[in-house]
Amino acid sequence: MARMKRLSTRRIHAGEIRDATGSPQAPLYSNTTFAFDSTVDLLDAVEGRRHGNLYTHYGLNPSILSLEGKLASLLGRWYGDPLSVEVAQAMLGRAHAALQASYRRGADGLDCHIQMMIAHYWVGDAIDSDYRNLVVSDRRAIALVELVYGQLLMSKKLKGAMDHLDAGFEHATELVEASEYFSLRERHRLLAHIPLSERPSLPRDMSSLLTEASVIEQLKIANSQRRVLAFDPSDTIG
Repeated sequence: MARMKRLSTRRIHAGEIRDATGSPQAPLYSNTTFAFDSTVDLLDAVEGRRHGNLYTHYGLNPSILSLEGKLASLLGRWYGDPLSVEVAQAMLGRAHAALQASYRRGADGLDCHIQMMIAHYWVGDAIDSDYRNLVVSDRRAIALVELVYGQLLMSKKLKGAMDHLDAGFEHATELVEASEYFSLRERHRLLAHIPLSERPSLPRDMSSLLTEASVIEQLKIANSQRRVLAFDPSDTIG
């Protein structure tokens, strides 16, 4: 029997596909179509008898499906990993269609709105209006929107990223489990070491950002220790 994954694992990997090469995170699939072993397998996927990745244009791309799985999971997820323009455009169309279906059911379509904000960001559109329109509902919605917006800014090391991450964390504190709370706090503590700028840098995924932040932190610690060692308390003359 498959063992239930712990919260810390689900927080990072919920929605991830199982990569054939063993990667713990879903790769970025930028291709438009996907191959099948036979016509029968293709028809089974088209007609819904089995799972299959079809056309990115229709949103049936593993990168998009993985992100949708994350949005359905926990506030501790990371939503800021880069997407190609093609994948983002496909996700935008899929989210828009899902939003209309949500409205017909009487739902608020929060996850769809957030998917559209993420897609707009990677297409290259300004997302200020997406953010302002979303940050008006309940506490969970505010927390999620602030965290996602901050993560998107952080992916390009843009100023304001930590302000939004901190705001999201503050709203999320009463909504998350203890282990998720401490994971979020530690992640934000590390990311605070990343130098931010008005000008966007090349997009980075969460793993790269945290690695860079850890290196910066260690360098700061080493420099601090060198300054302490350089001071000789027995030298009363100076």
